[in-house]
Amino acid sequence: MEHKIVLMVDEDHDFSSIIETKLKSKGFDVRLAYMPETGMQMIKELRPALVLLDINLPGMNGLDFLVELKKDESMKDIKVAFFSSLVNPWTNFMDVKEASKELGATTFIDKAIDLDRLVEQVGELIAAPEEGM
Repeated sequence: MEHKIVLMVDEDHDFSSIIETKLKSKGFDVRLAYMPETGMQMIKELRPALVLLDINLPGMNGLDFLVELKKDESMKDIKVAFFSSLVNPWTNFMDVKEASKELGATTFIDKAIDLDRLVEQVGELIAAPEEGM
């Protein structure tokens, strides 16, 4: 497997470490950012193949983070999967599919996912064409 970087942006250190260990055990190059500002800087420096982004972040929520990221033309091609315990982060939007595309998210992954399924999904997302959902 080509070592493409997966960046996880989540303030929960313990949970992030569990995910990092599982993904690394399957050959993924995983990096962690616990603050939105650090995550944004790491994206610019590392150009990860996939960002696993929590919605509930300190200082800036994941939705605002994604909007800021996608404003930068050089970052528009970076795949971002919302990775949150919120079952439906789009409750404030009329059309879920349209709203998620507008924001530029590739998909939403529930944190309650089985870890083996998470590994599969991360691999699928990295391998998928850039066209998105």
